[in-house]
Amino acid sequence: KRRLNFKMSDLLVNDEEPELEPYYSVKTAEVLFNEIQQQTQDVESNDRCLILIGGGLTSLYYGLTDESIKKYLFVDKFLNEQIDNKKDDHIIQYRYDNPTEVPDALREKASFIIIEPDFIDQKIWVDYKKTIDIIRSSKDTPILAITTPENAETVQNAIQASPQLFLPSIPNLIYQYHIYATYKSESLSTTNSELEKLEKIIEESEKEAEKEHAKPERKERPIRTSSSVSTPSIRRVDKNLELLKKHKMPNYAFYTNKMPSIPQGALIDDIHKNWKDNFALLEYHHGYIQYLFPMFEAGMNYCSRPLTVEEQEAMLENEDCKKRLLVSYKMMLRFYGLSLKDDSTGEIEHDEGWESRYRAFTYHNNLRITRILKCLSLLGYPHFLKPFIRFMIDDILVHDNLSSSANSLMQFWLPTLTPEDETDLRSYIEKENLIESYRKRHHLAPRKPIKKKSRRSKPLSTNLNRPPKGHKPRRNRGGLASFIAKQRANQEEKKNNIDVEVVVKAPLNS
Repeated sequence: KRRLNFKMSDLLVNDEEPELEPYYSVKTAEVLFNEIQQQTQDVESNDRCLILIGGGLTSLYYGLTDESIKKYLFVDKFLNEQIDNKKDDHIIQYRYDNPTEVPDALREKASFIIIEPDFIDQKIWVDYKKTIDIIRSSKDTPILAITTPENAETVQNAIQASPQLFLPSIPNLIYQYHIYATYKSESLSTTNSELEKLEKIIEESEKEAEKEHAKPERKERPIRTSSSVSTPSIRRVDKNLELLKKHKMPNYAFYTNKMPSIPQGALIDDIHKNWKDNFALLEYHHGYIQYLFPMFEAGMNYCSRPLTVEEQEAMLENEDCKKRLLVSYKMMLRFYGLSLKDDSTGEIEHDEGWESRYRAFTYHNNLRITRILKCLSLLGYPHFLKPFIRFMIDDILVHDNLSSSANSLMQFWLPTLTPEDETDLRSYIEKENLIESYRKRHHLAPRKPIKKKSRRSKPLSTNLNRPPKGHKPRRNRGGLASFIAKQRANQEEKKNNIDVEVVVKAPLNS
C-alpha cells in the first residue's frame, strides 16, 4: 500500500453515495494502480499526467493520491452533475457531440491514458480516437482500454490495442469487460484468480438452482459459505445468492417490498423515493432494471430470475404490485425525458428538459425500453404499449428527435404489440410513407423491393408424364459430369484427326 500510494478505503462499498460506488474489486484496482505507477515512472515528475475517460474510473481518480501525478477525469454530463459539488477543476465534462473540445492545458500533455466508455456502443470509439489524438503527448503514449469483447475489433482499429489475459473483476456489472493495451504488460499477461473463484461460486449456485427447480419437494441444501474467500466482491456475491435463495418468488417478493434488488440495490419503495431524481445512478447501475420490469426471458443480471407464471398471476391479483409497477414506469419515463399524460390511456408527452434527457437513448437503454414494454404487457398494462410506440414513431420518423433509436423501434418495439395493434401502426407508417421520407432526409439508400416468391416454383400439369404447355427444358449449365464428357469427346476428336493426317502423309506404294 505504501509503494502504490493509494487509499484502500476508497475502494470499499460506499452506501451514502451509490453513484460513486467503485465497482472494481480490490485486486483489480490494485493491478490498475500498479499499471499507472509503472507507465509513468520513466516520465519526468513535472510531465507525469494521467487522463481518465469514463465515469467508471471515478474510484481510480479519487483512489490515486500520488501528488507527483497530475490526474484529470473526463466524465459524462449525468455523472458530472452528481460530483459537481466537490468543485474539482480536474474533473471535466466530456461532450460526445464535440469530442475535440479539450482544454488547452491538456493538449499533448497525457503521458498515460485509461478509457472505460460510459456506453458499450461501438461508434463511441470514433469520438475517443479524436480526443486521444489531441491529448496524448506523443504517438507512443501508452493507452489502456476497458470495454466489452464485442468491441475488440473496433478498439484495435481505433488505437491499435491488443487484448490482455487479465480480466477485471466488476461485481456491479452484469457482463464481463476485457482489457486492451497498446503496450506489453507483465501484470496484465496473467489471469485473474479472483474471477476464477467467482465463476465457481456462480456455477455451483446455478447447478443448485436447476436441481431445486427440477425437484421442488426435496429439502434445501445449504449454500456454500464464503469462509475461504478473501475478497469483498466474492463475499458480496455469495450473500446475494443466499438472499435470492430465501425467496421462492423473488420478483413477487421485490414488488411486495419484502426483498431488495440485488446486487447492491434497495427495496422498491426506496428506489421510487430516493432514485427517481438520480439520473446518473439510473444510468450507470445495471442491476435494478431486471427487478423493476421482470419478464419471462432471462436477463444479464446473475442475481435476478425470470418471471414465472405463478409470479405473474400473484402480481396481477395484487393491487399494490400494479400500483408500484405504474410508479416504476413513470420513473423510467422521466429518466428518458418523457411523462405519462393520462394514467388510464397510457398517453405520454415530453417532460421538462426532454432535449437533454434524450441523450439517454443509447444501445443498452433501448434494450431497457424493450424490457419495459414486454413487462407492461405481462403485468396488467398492455394498453400502454400502443400510445408509447405511436408517440415514438412520430418523434423518430417524423420530427427526427431520436434518429438513433429508429432501428430499435422497427425491429424490437413494434413486435411487442398485439398482432392487431402492430398491423395498425405498420399500416400507418406505410400509408404516410414515413420510412421513405426518413431515408431521404438522412440520405440513406432506398429500400430494395421485396420480391414475393410464389409457392409454386414450377408450373403444374394435369398429365404428370408430359411437361406442361409452354414449359422449356432446363439448359444444362455444365458440371463435373459434362466436363468429363467434353474432355473425352475432345480426346477422341484429336485421335481421329491424327489418324487422318497419318493416312494422308503415308507413301502411295505402302
